[in-house]
Amino acid sequence: MKANELRIGNWVMYNDQNTEPMPRPVKIIVTDLILIYEGVKECVYAPIPLTPEILVKCGFSGHLYKPQYIGKDVPSEGMTTDFVLTKPLYMGEWQDFYAFGYDDFRFTKIEHLHQ
Repeated sequence: MKANELRIGNWVMYNDQNTEPMPRPVKIIVTDLILIYEGVKECVYAPIPLTPEILVKCGFSGHLYKPQYIGKDVPSEGMTTDFVLTKPLYMGEWQDFYAFGYDDFRFTKIEHLHQ
């Protein structure tokens, strides 16, 4: 994972020599290499793989969509927008990731929670 991909509010897997790896939200980005959040400096960070369990924890559900999709309602300024992802393997055996589709033929590959 590249440091310039991170934004405040992203979740990363935090690990240091004294603790077990655990997911933590990014609070402040000081440089491209050092993250500071909840009093921790110079942490090692890694992307959190996107899994069905992670998506459910983030409010995604499949019950309102066709079986090959998972989505979340996002309220904003009096309106609600669906944020819908195609599940892995929907576009073919080569698709081993979740995807956010544009039109019929374009998509963005989403493999990690911070994306």
